[in-house]
Amino acid sequence: MNTGRFRACCLWLADVIGILLSWFVAVNAYKLTGFGDYHTADYLCVWPIALVYTTLNAVARLYHGRATYPSLPLAPVEEFRRIVLSALATHVLVMAFLGFGHRAEGISRVVLVASGCLTALTGQPFRDLMRKILWKLNLGQIPAVAVGDGRSGKLALDTLESNPY
Repeated sequence: MNTGRFRACCLWLADVIGILLSWFVAVNAYKLTGFGDYHTADYLCVWPIALVYTTLNAVARLYHGRATYPSLPLAPVEEFRRIVLSALATHVLVMAFLGFGHRAEGISRVVLVASGCLTALTGQPFRDLMRKILWKLNLGQIPAVAVGDGRSGKLALDTLESNPY
């Protein structure tokens, strides 16, 4: 299997685990507060949110890097910005779908907002953890050759060494 595709699949898996775990934490935290008479089973119907989130992440090119260099990762700040926008857009879409479809009777809006914030804040750490696991297992790494002379070659090599992912 292509190492770039393998790494993209692992990042996809990290995103799915991250959003589902955010939902689980938000639902159970809300349930513990006792503000509403909601049941955890009512939230099982919202599982497609993971597909919406990962689709928006794919549109934001979070699995493929840059358009000109598909194997080149995004800068960490840009990746975080895209994750936050994707997480918030996903939850706004779900709120609109539930609101317009009149299916929001068993789902708390507080849980939606809390899950959106949790997903936005934990998306990057989940992806970084997956990268660290891949690095430790020596998987998903793309070999690189630095070509250059003098200062530009040294700068390219320093950049590669400073970001091993």
